[in-house]
Amino acid sequence: MSSPLRIAIVGGGNIGSSLALKFVTVGKHDVTVVARPSSKRLAQLRNHGIVTTQGESCKVAVADTLDVTVRYDLVIITTTGIQAEPLLPLLKQSAAKIILFMFNIYDPERLRDMFGERAAFGFPFIQAMLNDDGLLQASYSMKSSLGDQRCVDIFTSSAIPAALEPKMLLWSRSHTSLAIAMLGATWHESRTVATGMYASLALTTSMGYQLYPAPLKVINWLPTPIVTGLLWLFSRMKEVRDQLGTATSVSECHAVIDTVVATAQQANKLSVISALQAIKSL
Repeated sequence: MSSPLRIAIVGGGNIGSSLALKFVTVGKHDVTVVARPSSKRLAQLRNHGIVTTQGESCKVAVADTLDVTVRYDLVIITTTGIQAEPLLPLLKQSAAKIILFMFNIYDPERLRDMFGERAAFGFPFIQAMLNDDGLLQASYSMKSSLGDQRCVDIFTSSAIPAALEPKMLLWSRSHTSLAIAMLGATWHESRTVATGMYASLALTTSMGYQLYPAPLKVINWLPTPIVTGLLWLFSRMKEVRDQLGTATSVSECHAVIDTVVATAQQANKLSVISALQAIKSL
C-alpha cells in the first residue's frame, strides 16, 4: 500500500490481534481494535497493546464500539457468526468503504444482499492463541482465503499470506460443513459428527450448490468409517484441542449448526435436522 489505511478490526481475540499486529508493524496502517465492553481483553489491549510470546509488541487504538462516522478503508469482522449478528445494524450504519466478514457462515448471500458492494468475505488460515496473560502466539504459514482482490493486496502487503478465492461465497457455504465436523472427540462422537457433516453436505447439494473446493467432493465420497477415523485422529492433536476446545469454539459450532438446521427446516429435510441436532446433544 502506498499510504497508510484506516482499518478497524471488530474482535480483539486470536485472529483480530494477529491481523492487527501485522497491519501495524509491517503495513504501517492506522488500526483500531474493537473489543467487548468491560472485557478482560479490552483492558489488556488498552494497558499493553498487542504483545506476543516472543516479545514483539505494538500499540493500537482501542474502542469498545465501532465508530460508524469514521470512513474506514476497511472494517474486518473477526468475531464468531453468532457474535456478529447483533452488530449488523451498527455495521449497516458504518461509513466504511469495505466490510470484510471473516467467520464461518452458511448463508453469505444474506450479508451480501444486506451490505451490497461493500461486503467482502474471507476466512483466516492463521494459527493463533492468546494465553491468560493476553500474550499472542501466531503462525502465518498458510494463505488466508479472500474473495476481494483489494483485501488480498492489503493483507499481502502487510506480510499476511492471502490468496484470491473467486468463489468465496460458495467456498464459505461448503466450508461450514467442516466447521460442524470439528466437535468430534470419542469414536462414537466422531461418528455422530461425521453423520451430521454428510447431512450438511447433502443439504447443500440438494439446494443446487456445488461442493467447493474439490477436496470437499472427495470427503463426501469417503465411507463414514474413514471420515470418522480422520475426525477422531484430528481431535487427538494438541493444537486442535487447544484451538477448538474452548467455550467460544463450541458455541460457534452450535450456532453454525443452528443456521444449517434453519435452512433444513425451510426445505423440510427432517433427516438433516435430526443428524445435526444429534451433534448438539453430545
